[in-house]
Amino acid sequence: MKQVTESPHLHHEPPEAKTARAPQQKSTMTLPPAGPAWAASVMGSASLAQVVKIYWGAHTAGHLAAVAWYFIATTMLVWIIAGFVRYRNPQFVPEHLPAWAMTAMGILALSMATSVVLGWWWLHATYWAIGTVLAFVVSIRYLSHLVHLPRAEYSSVNFTWSLPLLAPVVNAASAGMLARHITDAGGSGTLSFLVHAIGVVGLLLVLVTAVPLLVAIYSGLGRKKLKIPPNFITIYWIPLGLVGQATAAAQLLGCSEPWGSIAYGFGVVAMVIGIPVVIIAASKHWPQVFRNSMAYNPTWWSCVFPLGTVVSGLNQMNNASGQVMWIGIGNVLLLLLIAHWCWAFFGGVRYVQQRRG
Repeated sequence: MKQVTESPHLHHEPPEAKTARAPQQKSTMTLPPAGPAWAASVMGSASLAQVVKIYWGAHTAGHLAAVAWYFIATTMLVWIIAGFVRYRNPQFVPEHLPAWAMTAMGILALSMATSVVLGWWWLHATYWAIGTVLAFVVSIRYLSHLVHLPRAEYSSVNFTWSLPLLAPVVNAASAGMLARHITDAGGSGTLSFLVHAIGVVGLLLVLVTAVPLLVAIYSGLGRKKLKIPPNFITIYWIPLGLVGQATAAAQLLGCSEPWGSIAYGFGVVAMVIGIPVVIIAASKHWPQVFRNSMAYNPTWWSCVFPLGTVVSGLNQMNNASGQVMWIGIGNVLLLLLIAHWCWAFFGGVRYVQQRRG
């Protein structure tokens, strides 16, 4: 089988194989070592743990499943940290900041799962503080990099470029949860206001920076000026993460009128926008799955976390309006989320078994 080597952290579009191969034959790839390049696995597993607890946690089986996924996410985070300590890969340089953005979002996703699944708000706050600092540093540094990037370099732009700009929106959702808890627990009003303000800044920053980039990428793909290789087709799901996480964040941060009504209206618009995003991503991704034509790589996990954010966002829309329709849609998407997680997780298990065999 062919060996294809490409940037493991997906800042630039990987080269396609130049020689013909049989339709059912998959290329093998040089994968990055344990480290931030795999942080989407933490993001997806933590998000799944959170929403399983929210939707099905009233039943013992649902609670136990949520706890299991939470500790899988925690184990993955430990594996990623240990891998970076050992391999020092990737470096904290602009072309690899998407991987570091995923690390920040993984920590922030774990913060929310920690309080929802286990009720450990002290650990939620710790994860939130660490993830927030990393998310803002990565986002601001990468934004500066994009501003000064030569125009010719944009010919290789793809959805992974948006990851550093998207990271603060995960902080926004986590901050909204934490600020509400501080208030409900009778904590410091000043601290609650500060956490809330940081969340609002994160949400607004993402809307101003990430949305234009994503629109430009869709435009380039539509005009066939950009192309995403089949092995990386799962990154079409990345924009859905903005839809879901921004919706959840808006509901959590818009805790008083008129902001609550504005947040709900924003969520409705975002969810409507999410419909074509899902259709496009599914139409690109699922045929490749059924053909079994994708070589295993870190982007397999790109289809997990975005769905998790939408399921979470639908729950927040239900909390804001009392409309059970949102929960009904959320339950359906939760089943799809589990299917995506199993595909990514057991794809990795199969890859490891094949390498050892």
